[in-house]
Amino acid sequence: LRVTRILTMLVTLFVTPLWLLALEYPEKVPEVFKFVLVSEEQNIPIIWQLFILEFVIDGLKLSSLNTPGMLSSTFSIIAGIIVSDFAVKSGWFNSETMLYMAFVAMANYSQPGYELGYAFKLLRLALLLLAAAWDVWGFLVGVLGILVLLITCKPITRITEISACRL
Repeated sequence: LRVTRILTMLVTLFVTPLWLLALEYPEKVPEVFKFVLVSEEQNIPIIWQLFILEFVIDGLKLSSLNTPGMLSSTFSIIAGIIVSDFAVKSGWFNSETMLYMAFVAMANYSQPGYELGYAFKLLRLALLLLAAAWDVWGFLVGVLGILVLLITCKPITRITEISACRL
């Protein structure tokens, strides 16, 4: 299960930035992976779709937290289905964008802690920004930054420790 959790974490961290890069350079995508490319017209740029959906997913999480217990999971599922169907039909989002963000949202629940899920979300948003701004070089700088962050962070051994990273 630990290996599955780590692989899921890596996929959630890299799936949307790599997909964004694949859309930027469709000629570099191997023939076997051409199905990931967006085939329909887009009204809003993909990078904005991804950021808006990150915000909407957080809104759905908050609304489910403030809904009575017996209704919260049903409310979240119904709201997600209705909102996503309307968003795709109205042209705000592509169905591929909705699919990738739904996968990322579900995979975030495999993380052992709520805070860890948001840490990965912030890293994913940073990778998206870097990939959108500087293409492959931005993505590589972001991955290098994540590796440096992982290497320089020491585990928290006592609750009284405040700073876990020395950068």
